[in-house]
Order: sequence, then structure tokens, then C-alpha cells
Amino acid sequence: MKVGVLRRRRVGIKACFAVVAWGLLTLPGAAMAAERCAPQDAMQIEIRVAKDMGRVNFDHSRSQAQLKRMSGDKVDNAWKVNGLTKRTYTTESSARFKMVPMNNGRYYCVRLETVDLKVGLGRIDVFVANKYSRNSCAFRAVMNHEQQHVEINRRVLRRMMGRIDDKVRSAVYNFEPFPARSTSEAQRKLSDYFKRALEPLYQRLDEEANEENARIDTEASYSYLRKQCDRW
Repeated sequence: MKVGVLRRRRVGIKACFAVVAWGLLTLPGAAMAAERCAPQDAMQIEIRVAKDMGRVNFDHSRSQAQLKRMSGDKVDNAWKVNGLTKRTYTTESSARFKMVPMNNGRYYCVRLETVDLKVGLGRIDVFVANKYSRNSCAFRAVMNHEQQHVEINRRVLRRMMGRIDDKVRSAVYNFEPFPARSTSEAQRKLSDYFKRALEPLYQRLDEEANEENARIDTEASYSYLRKQCDRW
């Protein structure tokens, strides 16, 4: 029997499990009695799902022109960018599995033992244009607006975590042991399995955050912001 581990830390929400092998160990074990893998009790698979609300990194060194370039093509040319919040959702994932030899001597049955997943923000970068001194009205107004973006990103993550947790558990409970010729093949198939299960939720997490952030980045919102201070 072989014991294997998938482990991955990934930035961005475009994939779930990608695989890096480590600590592989060959152990003696009984061969499977048939060509097909016997089912396993999914309730015996250990599942841990956690969230990371992220840390805020503040930057007061950029000009309005630099912030405008950082914000991308969505900003109207006539607008000046006084503040910006950039988020990066991340996942850290690992799965421990064992490979039990089959009678044909060419395949192993891959059986899950543990699945760990952490979804989070990792780092949230908040920028305020260096035009505004820290004790100015404009600085405080921009900071308050950017703080709303920080809270939106965290709120969406909190709201989605229940669905992510349910989907991970559903994927594990529906997992069926499968034959593989090697540890690398087992890793690839496990990676694909969890990616198919979780990718749609990760995409939805990003979409919902974008939608909610857009609701406070409107002309009406910016007009209200400008009215808070006399000097911009």
C-alpha cells in the first residue's frame, strides 16, 4: 500500500486542487480481491474546511495616475482615482490518500483518508492617493469608502463559506475509490475530481464580490463622497 498526499497553495480562484507529491511511502498491504475497487465508508474520511478573512495592507505612496492605471480599463478617462482596493482570494488544499494493490499487480485502488481546504482573502491591498495628507477630510472620506470594499469582500466570503463547505462534503461523500497505475495518476484524477466539484463555486465567489463592490462604485456614490469635503 502506498500513502500519498496532494498539497497546494494557490492564489486566485480559477482552480481547486493542483497537485504536488510529497512524503510518499510504500507500505505492505493486502491486495484487492477483484478488479474493481471496493467502496469505502465516506463517513470515515476526515474533512476540514476553514476560512481566512485576510489582512489589510495599506499603501499611501501612489499617485492618482498610478492608481488609475492599476484599476484597469473600466475607469472613465475623465475620472480621477483617489482610492483603490484590490483583493486576492486564495485557496490552500491538501488530500491524504492511500493506494491499495489490486490482484492484477498493475493497479492500485485509491482511497481517500483526509481532505483539508482553506479559502480566504489572504491579503487585501487598500490604496489612497498620495495627494491627500492623512489628516485631511478627503483622506478620511476615501478611506471610509475603501473600508466598505474591504467589508464587502469579507462579507461575500462569509456568505459563500456555507455553500463551499457543503460542496466539499458532498464531493467527499460521493467519492468512489478508483484504480490508478501510479501515485501521479492518482493525484491527477483526484485533482480533476475536486476541481470539477468546486470550480463553479469559486467563480461565483468572485462574481458576487464584483457585483456587490460595483454597487458602491457608481456616479451617485462618488457624488455623495465629494460632498463630504470641500477640498479635493
